[in-house]
Amino acid sequence: MKNSAAAAIQLSTDRGVKRLGLAQFLLRYVVIAGLVFATYTLDLVSLPAVLAGLCSFVVALMVEALREFYFAIIEREEKIS
Repeated sequence: MKNSAAAAIQLSTDRGVKRLGLAQFLLRYVVIAGLVFATYTLDLVSLPAVLAGLCSFVVALMVEALREFYFAIIEREEKIS
């Protein structure tokens, strides 16, 4: 995933040099959306539960970012003294 995201960012700065990297980046999300759609239409899972599960990663990233921000402030204050 790291390589696909880097390719998408590089594509936006290089104006179309690596289209295969962007295709892989987009294909991953198309496959995930297809799987969610298939499991929902077959009544295997509930859509709100799947969306909540996918959004839990965003919440975890935000908590980690706040934690890192807190430690950055604490360490900065110790260096100033």
